[in-house]
Amino acid sequence: METLPRGDYKIAIYMSWSPCYACSEQLVQFLQENSNIELFIYMSRLYNIDVQENQDGLRSLRDAGVEIQAMQENEFEYCWKHFVNHQGLEFPGWDNLSAQSCEVQTDLENILE
Repeated sequence: METLPRGDYKIAIYMSWSPCYACSEQLVQFLQENSNIELFIYMSRLYNIDVQENQDGLRSLRDAGVEIQAMQENEFEYCWKHFVNHQGLEFPGWDNLSAQSCEVQTDLENILE
């Protein structure tokens, strides 16, 4: 990965799945090389979380200062408005979106403890 020019940056990444171990390690390395970056990860699901290595990757991101959160309805709506060709339609959401998001956040918090 390339080093960014000097200056302070805040980067938000919106992901369908949390990063795997290898991706987490790449992000940690990038942050070590770019101390002027503050990284936020919003994800909708936990990727292959029964694999210990993936849990370790999430903890290494946290230890590197990354804020990791499960996407809530407002993040889903933001992605809908800014990244989806929604053709003027409102964000449809789905049944139990809030409950599912809370469950993912709880699972994430348990991993990061």
